[in-house]
Amino acid sequence: MMQTQVWILAVVFCSAGFSGIAADQASKPASVTQIRWQDVLKQAPEWYGSHEAIRIADNVLAFQRDEGGWPKNIDMARALIEREIADIARQRQNDDSTIDNTATWTQLILLARVYTAKRL
Repeated sequence: MMQTQVWILAVVFCSAGFSGIAADQASKPASVTQIRWQDVLKQAPEWYGSHEAIRIADNVLAFQRDEGGWPKNIDMARALIEREIADIARQRQNDDSTIDNTATWTQLILLARVYTAKRL
């Protein structure tokens, strides 16, 4: 029960305070190298304020379902094209998200780190 409450609070915190961060970064150049999804939590603290981190966080928010979770086995770090973003947006109402096997921890931790880095 406690993990569910923490998860819900983290989703609300990250989603509510995170909007508009990418707009602040629009004028900054893109990173030369892309980070792999499995490596997003292995970065130096200053990376979480970078354009690349914010781009990935925007992807995470795009993939988030209306019910609050994320689908499994998605590479949320890859660069998306406009058509993919539109397709992802149409899938927001799907009920395929999960919190089993700590499936949402990477997303929540990444969002919290990017949000905190932006606010410092």
